[in-house]
Amino acid sequence: MSVTNFFYNFKNKLGLYELLQRLDPNKLWRIRIDEYDEKTRLQEEKYHAMLGDIARQAKHLNQALDLDSWKRLCVDQYRKDCITNDIPRLADYWKRQNFRLMPGLDGSSLVALGTQTRDFPKYVAAGFIEWLYHYGSEHGIEWSEPQEEFDQRYAA
Repeated sequence: MSVTNFFYNFKNKLGLYELLQRLDPNKLWRIRIDEYDEKTRLQEEKYHAMLGDIARQAKHLNQALDLDSWKRLCVDQYRKDCITNDIPRLADYWKRQNFRLMPGLDGSSLVALGTQTRDFPKYVAAGFIEWLYHYGSEHGIEWSEPQEEFDQRYAA
């Protein structure tokens, strides 16, 4: 099964027509239309700053980790928490993602494949920021920007 993402707005109506023209008429097609509200640059800056705070202050299994490692661990736990707690809209988002663990090419490790934070819609990025605040409060993280300053700039 192949998936083609096409971002449609009123400026590219012709592009949608061209996309439909390329479809093989001898195959059955499923077309799903979702509203797409891309995360903001402010949200991205916010959760990266928060992950930086976590990386500077926390340890996992007694090891200090870099920001990218913390991002992978936090996104994975955020995904699991959304599904386990059946958080409206977020659980549905994560259930639609094609997340999986695969053995590395040499078979000696596991590699997580799936959603990247760069693909988060706005509401998922907002939920991730809220999840990071919760995680930080449970693990004694002192934020470089206190939670009280979290405002509508980062909300969905």
